[in-house]
Amino acid sequence: MRREISAYTGAKKNLLKLFRCEADLPIRVLTDITWHVEDHDGVSFLHYQPQDDAEGLVSVIVNRNGEPWITEMNELTLVVAIDCIKFAFIFKNKLRTSGQ
Repeated sequence: MRREISAYTGAKKNLLKLFRCEADLPIRVLTDITWHVEDHDGVSFLHYQPQDDAEGLVSVIVNRNGEPWITEMNELTLVVAIDCIKFAFIFKNKLRTSGQ
């Protein structure tokens, strides 16, 4: 069990490092669902659509240095948002929609 924990911790740290994220955040990898970002009066919201949720979910995006904490890397995007607690969400870029 100790080896598995070490492997998980190392993989998580390496994944966050790829996105230049120095914070130790829980990660939700949601690379198979649609998503988009909307701005309302200077507050950015992450909208994403898990298959088991007909209405979709909305989370508030955390600001870093006064800007929404969104990092695009190759085919993936990391979005740090609040969903009860602060998470690092990872999405596939090609599944990003334009919103409403």
